Amino acid sequence: LDFLNTTFRKTMSAKEKRKILEEKYSIPFDQELEEEMETMDGAFSSAYKSSLERKGMKRGKMQGIEQEKRETIQALFQMNRFSLQEIATIARCPIEKVQKIQEELEQ
Repeated sequence: LDFLNTTFRKTMSAKEKRKILEEKYSIPFDQELEEEMETMDGAFSSAYKSSLERKGMKRGKMQGIEQEKRETIQALFQMNRFSLQEIATIARCPIEKVQKIQEELEQ
């Protein structure tokens, strides 16, 4: 398990991995094996970055949706024609959230 953990660790460079694998497991590295290790390391790094980017984009999208809901709720309050329940229904969010925004606007 430690061997696999060392091989697939994202926080360790290919050179660091090579040193550990040579010293601890007596694995001789030739040019081909070193290139494969660097290729694998690059592939994992790329996949990890891609995963982080997707998570960041999803988080940003959710923040944008929340901001849009907040602005919609504020606009509906300014119209002064809708009840809290109607605003919650139009904005598709819980009435508690509408009440919280109302309190913030009144401050």
